[in-house]
Amino acid sequence: MSSLCPRCSTELRSEWLPVEGEPPEVEVRLCDACNGVWLSAEALAPICPTLSHLPGRKTEIRLTGTGSKIFCPGCGRQPWESEVLDVVVDVCLTCGGIWLDAGEYSDEQAAEPSRKAARPGYRERARSKAGAPTCAYCGAFVDATRAMVREHGFACERCHYALETRVAALRAERSPLEKFLDRVAELLATDDPDG
Repeated sequence: MSSLCPRCSTELRSEWLPVEGEPPEVEVRLCDACNGVWLSAEALAPICPTLSHLPGRKTEIRLTGTGSKIFCPGCGRQPWESEVLDVVVDVCLTCGGIWLDAGEYSDEQAAEPSRKAARPGYRERARSKAGAPTCAYCGAFVDATRAMVREHGFACERCHYALETRVAALRAERSPLEKFLDRVAELLATDDPDG
């Protein structure tokens, strides 16, 4: 796990919080400089039930979210930005952890979901491109009218056709088993029954 804040590169501080049930404590990682919070997948359910469903909704997040500008403190991969209760959070689809910037989750906001939190400037910039989904394969922004939907999310035309070409080549290629069966059939057809 990275020990640096994905926003300001400050050393993250571990804190163990008591929770009901098992485990009796869960670890959160805090940034004392920007007040961001990292919650691992294991910490989500006992600490933040509102967000605990996100790791299980990978396909939906890929289709509706956008690629984040940070790297996951849990595994180093690029998370996705997803909106929950009018708040944009960073969800890692690899390890299931969530990064919350300062003020992105509070008890008052959970009690009043209609109240919008003030979005930091970098969230506004990221949301200004929200009409253009990102390609799940190369990460480029894609014109929404030209985006192709594939098994891992939106794809740009270049990636979509490259994948289609590869799939067609694989389908056209005969497997070793098929080649072996053809050879057996060929030998049986040429085998002299009298002989």
